[in-house]
Amino acid sequence: MKDVVCRLGGDEFVAFMRNIPQEAVERNIDAQSRKLHITYEKGLSSVTISASMGIAMTTKKGCKFKELYEEADSCLYQVKRTFKGSYRISDKIV
Repeated sequence: MKDVVCRLGGDEFVAFMRNIPQEAVERNIDAQSRKLHITYEKGLSSVTISASMGIAMTTKKGCKFKELYEEADSCLYQVKRTFKGSYRISDKIV
């Protein structure tokens, strides 16, 4: 299986990647989060866009898509309720 990135609909996307160390995920997701936080200004008006992200990881062979998706989705909605434009990495291995 190869890495997959797709749009679920609206402004929701999903990425599945294999064989990436947790330290690399944490380092790169933090950098991506900062890059996706952008403020546009025109005259006296401004708008800020950002991305909220939920991340789940596994080392378990045979883990089902649904398990990872539900855990990442739970993390995403925790971010949306608390600090939009950030990310949360699940503290449990699915």
